[in-house]
Amino acid sequence: MRANAPGLSIGASVNADGSADVQIRGKNTLSAGSGPLYVLDGVIFNGSLTDINPMDIQSVDVLKDASSVAVYGAKAANGVIAITTKKGKTGKPVVNFNANMGWVQANSIPKVVDGAGFVKFRQEYAKGLLSKDELAAKKGMYDDPRTLGSLGVDPLTWYNYDQGTPVSTLPSEEQMLTTWLGRLNFKNIEVEHYLNGVETDWTDLVFQTGFQQDYTASVSNRKDDFSYFWSMGYADREGVKTGDRFKTFRTRLNLESNVTDFLTIGLNSSFGTKDRGAMSADVGQRMNNSPYTTNDIDDLDSPYRMYPSGDNNTKNPFFDNLYRDRKKMEHVLNANIYAIVKLPFGFEYQMNFNPYYKWYEYYNHESAKHPEWAGDGGRSERTTEKTFNWLLDNIFRWKHNFGDHKVEATFLVNAEKGQWWQTVAKSSQFTPSDILGYHNIGAGTVPVVSSNDTYKTGDALMGRLFYSYKDKYMLTAS
Repeated sequence: MRANAPGLSIGASVNADGSADVQIRGKNTLSAGSGPLYVLDGVIFNGSLTDINPMDIQSVDVLKDASSVAVYGAKAANGVIAITTKKGKTGKPVVNFNANMGWVQANSIPKVVDGAGFVKFRQEYAKGLLSKDELAAKKGMYDDPRTLGSLGVDPLTWYNYDQGTPVSTLPSEEQMLTTWLGRLNFKNIEVEHYLNGVETDWTDLVFQTGFQQDYTASVSNRKDDFSYFWSMGYADREGVKTGDRFKTFRTRLNLESNVTDFLTIGLNSSFGTKDRGAMSADVGQRMNNSPYTTNDIDDLDSPYRMYPSGDNNTKNPFFDNLYRDRKKMEHVLNANIYAIVKLPFGFEYQMNFNPYYKWYEYYNHESAKHPEWAGDGGRSERTTEKTFNWLLDNIFRWKHNFGDHKVEATFLVNAEKGQWWQTVAKSSQFTPSDILGYHNIGAGTVPVVSSNDTYKTGDALMGRLFYSYKDKYMLTAS
């Protein structure tokens, strides 16, 4: 959709699920939502685009003018994206299988300094702490001792700048370098790695080339009085952040039957389950960690496994996730059950009933074995949410031609209800241990429980009249 519709702006996504913000003609509010209204097969859709398999889509229309508001009311103030899914076509049954595989990389990552840049940064920072007189008195104090000759500085004098007891014999080059790096506030492990020529590219560790794969199979057909379209799709996608992963299974069933010459009934339904439980690396730590530290996450005996430089100003971007157990699932069922009745004198009645179910589960445990979390004795959370919305449309249509005059009238009587239930259970200070995590949240001795139930209802009336003369002059009133 990006770059194919004027006025349609779709943000970039950095997550494995590929979701992004969509705006039509820009953001037009400071605090309210600015996303468009989604209409799926003629019915307002309460879900997200990730609930729809792209291979099931027949067409997408972007509505930006006042007519969209006239049809869908205030909900369409930010525009409408109308999506039509596939149906069976006349002929023999058609079976399709589609497989897509590819790789994804981060296109633009803010750069961080390498080893040489890190040394220069530390030099500039240290020099900034001294006055001009101090810098003149201790010329070259923060410069590499191997370059003192070009600065006209005596190496022994340079070495004695910060020695409590001056020495008379020039120390070894390694001692000179160690003294210099100490002045730059290098930690012991950083000094060791600098002397040994060991550098770590943390950006390369926390970002990855993600492998993505999507598979969809479908079967469809249309006979004189019956049509069907059934599809199943599975996607497994890795993101650009190491550890980020999104998996989903989606299936769709579209049915339509001409029961009689005046009655048509149909069903457009879909079910999807999404796994968002994967935990990505803390990419922000790449800017905190020195290039002269290493990733010791697999060395259980390393004192630098958690803090690569030995102090708590930095952290291994993979460490916290070792002590987390997480499950995050969404299950969505959406359907539209409809009937169309053709009445005498050009009248037509259509009924749409649109139930929408969503189940959400978020389970998370942070182990007491983590050195920083040990004081909490383990922390667990179980959040469950259930959403059930329904919408009922009664639509009456009439159209007639009077010679060069064409008249169409549409009337809508609508009712809807939204219901949402949430339960949150948290606990900490597990006893005798937190080994079962969120599977036995009752073992925590400091429970916190909350709930939230929300109900909302709405109804709507709409009337629209369309008139045209010789298909040249047209008028719409709503």
